[in-house]
Amino acid sequence: MRSRLAESGDSINKEKASEMAQRIWNFLVSQAETNDPKTMDYCLNFLCNVTTVLMNSTGAGFTLNRLVVDSALEFYFDVYSGEKDIGYISKGWEDPGLRVGDILNISPDETRKLKENILHLMKACSNQGVAVYFREKDNGIEIELWTPLYIDALTSRGLKDAFDALNECKRMISMIVSFHS
Repeated sequence: MRSRLAESGDSINKEKASEMAQRIWNFLVSQAETNDPKTMDYCLNFLCNVTTVLMNSTGAGFTLNRLVVDSALEFYFDVYSGEKDIGYISKGWEDPGLRVGDILNISPDETRKLKENILHLMKACSNQGVAVYFREKDNGIEIELWTPLYIDALTSRGLKDAFDALNECKRMISMIVSFHS
């Protein structure tokens, strides 16, 4: 099965792939020499998981930006559909799956309307399979929306559906209060 990523410029992709494969191999060999199989395992999982996300994101018509990797996150990407920022994809090192989500900021002027409709919003989002967290901040309220996806069963269609559910939740919130991401 050929990926859409390899359709143009096969010779260039193969050359880059062979260079990258050599660097990965050298790193793995160096880790094996230090008897650190756990680090090797994390790195191999990272490569497989990021490749799965990249392939399925591309298949869904999304673009990934700004990779973040740290001690808590195996990866975090901002996700775009065309020029529009539609949310994020993230995965913790020990998580069996990933999160598709977004963070909305509600101004202090909108706080009262949000609080009056909070149960309605939580029910509407949960009906879409989207979890909702509210955090009070000095400059208003932050709403974090997210939905889980198992990485082993990730498909382009499943990723698109998750962002569609997230966007439907955001649409319902926008009918009550204005926000910015």
